Amino acid sequence: MTERRKADDLNRAQQLLLCLDGLRYSFAIVLSCHARVRSALSTFEADWQSGAPANAVIQVVADAWAMIDATQRIRLLIERAPILPKNDPEFRIFKVGTSAVEHLRHYVQHINNEITGITGQAQPLWGTISWVNETDVLMQFSLFTGNQHLQASVPGLVFDRQEMRFVRTLELNVGIHIIDLDSLARRARALDQIIADWAGTIQFSDGQKYDYRPAIAPMVMMAVRTTPIAESHWDKSQGAQSTQDP
Repeated sequence: MTERRKADDLNRAQQLLLCLDGLRYSFAIVLSCHARVRSALSTFEADWQSGAPANAVIQVVADAWAMIDATQRIRLLIERAPILPKNDPEFRIFKVGTSAVEHLRHYVQHINNEITGITGQAQPLWGTISWVNETDVLMQFSLFTGNQHLQASVPGLVFDRQEMRFVRTLELNVGIHIIDLDSLARRARALDQIIADWAGTIQFSDGQKYDYRPAIAPMVMMAVRTTPIAESHWDKSQGAQSTQDP
């Protein structure tokens, strides 16, 4: 094997490890944010007529949009990762099933144009979050993230009268775009496990196997120590600076 081939293989291996790290963290962000959103929304239900605490709503909105951003990162990293079996059916299904996140990423990147183009009633800038009640599957709530003085339309979940159920159980609705947040979490969890199983087959030249989900993250500590600085004063009689040790 030539030195050039060795260098190319080393670079590909390095790129794969970076992509796998990026995927692992991105999947974890989607799932942890989804869990926090679900937990917070359930606390809003009991006193829904009084509204939800603003600080808690901000966290929910941040987590919902973090799910969008992390899902888009997953899509990009899958395309970038060398030797990952991205053409397998599971990867293609994930890509098709999460394609809506690209529309919301475009929405955020061109948010100035989105505001300029609004006339009359509009949805809140960061969207409306709607979900099905956990104990009563025929009841739904919608969280209005905009100011109460905004002339806005608040959409709700679509109900299938034939199946007698809501089509989606948790969604973020922004303008004409709808993201099924429960579906994002399910797809992320499934593909994360597929990649974990695949990554478990990676073996390094020293015989060690790749650990996709390490229990410990390494840390580095650095401390800066300073030494006392000698006191300085001006010797007025000499017109020069002299130093005295403390």
